[in-house]
Amino acid sequence: MPGQPPTERGIDVEFPEHVTGLNEKSKTVEHLYPVSNRNANKRTLSTWYINGDTLVYETKSDDLITMFVSVHLEPGGIGFTYKFINHSDIAKW
Repeated sequence: MPGQPPTERGIDVEFPEHVTGLNEKSKTVEHLYPVSNRNANKRTLSTWYINGDTLVYETKSDDLITMFVSVHLEPGGIGFTYKFINHSDIAKW
């Protein structure tokens, strides 16, 4: 964090275990597990990278939804941005 001595840890960032959405095709609520759901879904291993002063986490669940989460510094602390890309044949989640 800006202004902290190098001996300080900084911050811990935790990302969601799952994301809940409405499947418009089946009209059911579904949980997408980008982190883990045992063998119930296929997912890519999470990719972490730095883009300028932003830390980005990327994962794909069941080859259907790609989730990007970015953490960036703001004047009052940190900000989170969530972006989802839908690769499925379902118009809305």
